[in-house]
Amino acid sequence: SSPRACCTRCTATRRPPRPAAGWRRSRRRSRRARPPPRLRRHPLQVFHGYIQQCLAQAAALFRRAAESAEAAVQKHAGRADAHVRRLAVSSWSAGYGAIAQILRQPVAKKIDAVILLDSLHSNYAVEGPPNVDGARIAPFVQRAKEAARGSGLFFLAHSSIVPPGYASTTEVARYLVGELGGHERPSKRHDVLGLELVARFDRGNVHVRGYAGDDKP
Repeated sequence: SSPRACCTRCTATRRPPRPAAGWRRSRRRSRRARPPPRLRRHPLQVFHGYIQQCLAQAAALFRRAAESAEAAVQKHAGRADAHVRRLAVSSWSAGYGAIAQILRQPVAKKIDAVILLDSLHSNYAVEGPPNVDGARIAPFVQRAKEAARGSGLFFLAHSSIVPPGYASTTEVARYLVGELGGHERPSKRHDVLGLELVARFDRGNVHVRGYAGDDKP
């Protein structure tokens, strides 16, 4: 710091006392050993916590959206008995997390169709060889079983992307089809959008489609 006057009547100046050398050395070591505050918590932890908070509200938000849509139709049609007749939910990529929350709530009884576009992942089971953790996707398996019996629609499309450290949509699709007692059939053709179809499964109102893409655009 800059020199300052000793007192108001004195022209002499003095400097503040300097810290002891030992104190300065320990201070520097402390700064080197301790990371800056912004690095103490991994950004992914913050992001994961935020996502969990959002997903916890998904069912309530979905219910209010459905009720709002019905109210708008009733007002437009001038009929108090107007209501939603067919209701579908769809997701892409990590969006399946919100649908999982919705399917666990009573409001799921109103849903007629579930559409997942490369959008169903899971962890691997803790014990044994790398197997899909079925508990995490139980609501989807249950909905697929119902659709296989003719109740509602279940559509799952998966790519061939292999993510790091968790089950791919291909692995999850094979697990789900296995829970229905079936297997995907190889297929070699292009669909109406020009995508290369490599596997398919159909049973009742369950339709699974596998594609060759193994990288994000």
